[in-house]
Amino acid sequence: MAERRDIPILLAILLFALLPRVWFLSYPAGPVFDEIHYPPAAADDLAGLPDSNPVHPPLGKLVMAVGMEAWWGLDRYVLHTHSDAVAWRLGSLVLGLATIALTYVFALALFHNRRTATLSALLLSLDLLHIVQSRMAMLDMYEAFWILLGLYGTWRYIEGDTRWLWWASIAFGCGVATKWSTMFAMVGALAAVTLLKSPRQACKALGVGLLVTVAVYILSYLPMARAESIEIAREDATPALAGRLQAPVGAPNAVRVLYRIAAFHRLMWEFRHDPSQFWHPDLSPWWQWPLCIRPVWYLAMPKPATVQCIIALPTVWTWWPFLLVLALVLGAGRPRSPDARARLFCVLGYVPQVVLWALNPGFLFYMLPCLPLMYLLLGDQACRLGRGFAAGYLALCAVGTALYWPLLVAWPVPHTYCQSLMLGRWWM
Repeated sequence: MAERRDIPILLAILLFALLPRVWFLSYPAGPVFDEIHYPPAAADDLAGLPDSNPVHPPLGKLVMAVGMEAWWGLDRYVLHTHSDAVAWRLGSLVLGLATIALTYVFALALFHNRRTATLSALLLSLDLLHIVQSRMAMLDMYEAFWILLGLYGTWRYIEGDTRWLWWASIAFGCGVATKWSTMFAMVGALAAVTLLKSPRQACKALGVGLLVTVAVYILSYLPMARAESIEIAREDATPALAGRLQAPVGAPNAVRVLYRIAAFHRLMWEFRHDPSQFWHPDLSPWWQWPLCIRPVWYLAMPKPATVQCIIALPTVWTWWPFLLVLALVLGAGRPRSPDARARLFCVLGYVPQVVLWALNPGFLFYMLPCLPLMYLLLGDQACRLGRGFAAGYLALCAVGTALYWPLLVAWPVPHTYCQSLMLGRWWM
């Protein structure tokens, strides 16, 4: 477990991770990719208005709204930057750093090795996709944090601390209340409890998990219910405004609110499964993501001599070696040591979060919640190969990240520079 002497190490890692994430954060000043959806919805929450983006549950946007309000207050009285873009992206930045810190703590709990914990956290801090998503006002980093916290709590429960079952359930509930895909991670957590603890304990975990997750999910809708109630009263006073997901005429106000929230859930399902609504040229099947086949171009601004890009890129020099580590763990058979149990836990957390996306196409950045688990295994494997190998590998990763960093933050580079870093035509 983390001790007082881990604090300086963690602070150094977070300072190292902060630099590539915070530099140039206010650019572009306008929304990029899905930022057109989530900051306006968060602003609606601050104003007490109905959610303008009901195709995702509300918690992620509520947390984003807290970050926005905090930045605007600080900016108004202290900083005077007048940057809305930083306000939008602050939540992702903070939670991105939090996932790195939690990865360090998680590695200590899994492997009881400070060197493994340090290397795992540093590798995550250098991941290209993690850097990009730490700088984007999207819901994925929020979900990734809750999933990692839920998996950490699951491991603590497996190791005998029963209190963590409740904390893990709360974290997973917050994840589901941010994006439904958190349920894929819950499948992995349940499988881990079944295989590494006992089927009986898995039944207990399932019962507690479902109860708490549903409770958290319902609570997350209370601000929306209040906003919808006010909106219904406004529509009743001004009939010309009516027509927005109306409940049966004459129904009580509470019933009409519930009707609207139920209608939002239908919209969520239809949006995700309707190709005419959910389409993008960078959509790809799940099996392409670990193979680093199709990145997602968030922004491309070509000029005569330079180009500015923001691309959700895979980190080839870590993602491909991870597949080898994954094969080694799966081929090792039944775990016979504490470290082998820890490795199997990481695999069980990782696999459902990738494979269950076979149900629907998605984007490479859906891999984000898997990254801490990947680097926990990579950090462990690299340290087992020796201190020199671990240091050399970390240095290689740092050089690779430095080369690609301009393509993550819209830094102007020559066209030839950008093209030379693309892995084949399928990255263009």
